[in-house]
Amino acid sequence: MQTDHNLPAAIILAAGTSNRMGNGRHKLLLPLGERPVLAHTIAATVASQARPIIVVLGYQAALVRSAIAPFIDDNEVISVENPHYLQGMSTSLHAGICALQSGEYPPTGQHRSNRPSAGHPQGMPLQWNERTSQADSHHCRGIPCGCPGTAYLTGIAPTGALIILGDQPLLSSHILDTLILAKNTTSKPIVVPLYDGKRGNPVLFDRSLFPELLQVSGDEGGRSVVARHQQDVTGVELGDAVATYDVDTWEAYQEVVREWQRKQK
Repeated sequence: MQTDHNLPAAIILAAGTSNRMGNGRHKLLLPLGERPVLAHTIAATVASQARPIIVVLGYQAALVRSAIAPFIDDNEVISVENPHYLQGMSTSLHAGICALQSGEYPPTGQHRSNRPSAGHPQGMPLQWNERTSQADSHHCRGIPCGCPGTAYLTGIAPTGALIILGDQPLLSSHILDTLILAKNTTSKPIVVPLYDGKRGNPVLFDRSLFPELLQVSGDEGGRSVVARHQQDVTGVELGDAVATYDVDTWEAYQEVVREWQRKQK
């Protein structure tokens, strides 16, 4: 997949604690066919036009990274660890955007990427800069990250970012590409999917809204930004909401399994 100036990045939020699942289960690692839930979400994103793809990990990050490793290509997917995941989804959104813009990572010390970025030789590990960076006008949760920087991971500033929830394994690349097409044809800064008339996920934000997304707090992924920009939102009807069923609870996971099995017939 070639990076294009008219394409957005994808930020997959996968840092949550799975506290609604119960019994110590990690919802993103539950099996669906021969792969864990998160690997399905990543695969759909890789098959889409979105680039680069950033997966934000948090809770049991090392375990999740190890579990999805056999199913992803390091040249296609960049993992970022959010050390502040307990403070809510917004911190993962911040981590994804900051990594996208600055090419700097939280201090896991392990991840290596073959994707070049400004200031880092190809193939070298990219790590979080604890010192003030060259563009220090923004601090993500108190950590200098260089936002809003211009040293984008690919060397090309993406047009925006698709904010994707990691626990929606029935998501398709068709949905993502439809949202991208709508943004390119309408020039609206926010594109939301409609499922039988109701708004859902994922949401595509123009990069002009990154500063506002970096101000979001608590357990949300951009809902307040959408609410403030109603006149700038375009909706795309996609029909049945099955594709965005999540696995927040054991019962929801069972429903996703049934839908998955039905599709395989």
